[in-house]
Amino acid sequence: MPAAREIHRERIRARRAPLFAALDAEYMRADERGDVAEKQRVATLRQHLRDAPADPRIDAAQTPEELAAVDPLSDTDERSPRNGRQVR
Repeated sequence: MPAAREIHRERIRARRAPLFAALDAEYMRADERGDVAEKQRVATLRQHLRDAPADPRIDAAQTPEELAAVDPLSDTDERSPRNGRQVR
C-alpha cells in the first residue's frame, strides 16, 4: 500500500495543477477589482489544493478500494463555483 498511496498522491498533484492555474487567473481578476472577499475565497481554495496530497484519509486507507475512494479534490470543485461555472 505505501507505493499505491504515493501514486495516488502524484495523481492528486497532477489533477490540481490546472486548478491552480485557473485560481491564479481568478485571483488576479479579483486583485484588479480590489475584491478582498474574492481574493480570500481564492486563497482558501488554493490552500485546500496545497493540502490535498496530505489528506489523512490517504494514509488511513487499508485497501486499494478505500484509497481509490479518497478524493480530496472533489469538494474543491463544489466550493469553487463562480458566476455559474466551476473552476476545472
